Amino acid sequence: YYLFITELNEKIIKNIIKLKKKFKISLILLNNNYLIISNFAKKNSIPFFIVDDIKLALKYKAQGIFLTSQNKNSSNRSL
Repeated sequence: YYLFITELNEKIIKNIIKLKKKFKISLILLNNNYLIISNFAKKNSIPFFIVDDIKLALKYKAQGIFLTSQNKNSSNRSL
C-alpha cells in the first residue's frame, strides 16, 4: 500500500505504525516536510518516495520518485 503524506503528527504516526505491522506500506511525500518525514521513514524502515523531483530524492536518499501526470511533457521534468 502507498500512503500519501503531507505532514506528521502523533495520530498519523500511530496509524502508520499500526498499518506497518499488518501490511507492507510505502510513503509518498507530497510537501516540504521532507527531512522530518524521511527521518521518520528511515527510523521505522518504511520505504519512501518523493513526488516529481529526482534531486530531492537523491538528497534525502529516497527509494525512488513518484511521477505524476504533470511529467508527461519533457519541459516539466526535473530529471
